[in-house]
Amino acid sequence: MKYIPVSTLGFALVALTVSACGGSTGTAMAPTPAPSATSQVPLGGCAAVLTPQVQLLYPQPGATGIPSPNLHIYVGSVANPSPPFNPPVLTAANGSTITGTAFAPPSPEPTPMGSATPQPNDQEFVSAFSTLASATTYTVTLSTACSGTMTLGSFTTQ
Repeated sequence: MKYIPVSTLGFALVALTVSACGGSTGTAMAPTPAPSATSQVPLGGCAAVLTPQVQLLYPQPGATGIPSPNLHIYVGSVANPSPPFNPPVLTAANGSTITGTAFAPPSPEPTPMGSATPQPNDQEFVSAFSTLASATTYTVTLSTACSGTMTLGSFTTQ
């Protein structure tokens, strides 16, 4: 039985990721050490990015009556989603958007009441937003240059 070295397999996976992102005519440089959950390998105009799974913890998807002044969004992920993700964006039903801060570990404050339970091995990260409009439904999205936009859920303010 023939075995493929892990470094060769890892490079092949990066190459597949790049081709799924539109391909490139650039030359790939094998990363050293092996890529982590948030590493990037530049290739032409697109970076091959291994993006962690992200779960919206607070406000939970579908939540209503969320206080709007100085909102903090909590997510669960095995690694800090900033980078590879851009800061989260809230989009109101009328199309207006508000961009939050880059994700960071939360201060020692407890996660707000009504938060979802993170998946096993997930850490919590928080992003802050300025005052939101009242009685408005917002959709929470994350994006990367190559992967497009991912919707985490929506919630409605008081």
